[in-house]
Amino acid sequence: MLSAYRSVGADVNLERLRFAAGEHPGCSYTAQSAFHLGFRERTFDAVLCLEVIEHFPDRERVKVITELFRVLSDRGILILSTPDGRSTPWKILLGAKCEKSHFRELPQAEVEDLVRDGGGSVIGHRPVQGLIQPAGKVTAMIAHCVADKPGLRGPLGEMWASLGYRTLLYAAARVR
Repeated sequence: MLSAYRSVGADVNLERLRFAAGEHPGCSYTAQSAFHLGFRERTFDAVLCLEVIEHFPDRERVKVITELFRVLSDRGILILSTPDGRSTPWKILLGAKCEKSHFRELPQAEVEDLVRDGGGSVIGHRPVQGLIQPAGKVTAMIAHCVADKPGLRGPLGEMWASLGYRTLLYAAARVR
């Protein structure tokens, strides 16, 4: 998907950067902190932040979003994805988080507030087809059982999404 564009991947995890470089050799990669990206202001026409923001404590999230908008061009677009943090009866029963390393997953209104506080505005959002589920040993075992059965991933993902376990993809722009 990115082969038609000049792209740069940034992460603090060197092992992940090496893996990404092996998978996508046409991209450039750099070790960077999400709090202090080493790029000039307004460098990028698009910034992708996929499944990241939920890994930060509440007080640090706005710093990350502000930094992403700092490197985004005036007419650029920020694409942000994060698990839907809305509460459902099933999430109360099975667990609110889909991954134990998440500090907290945010409902849509909080993502919109976060983007606004960071200097932008959400211009749209939609659910992403995928397979996320509650964090835990039983659901991890289910995921491993279906990992090599692509025909089961879609129906299982739809079932979990109906219970509230889904990812939302947001598009946001800088406030001018």
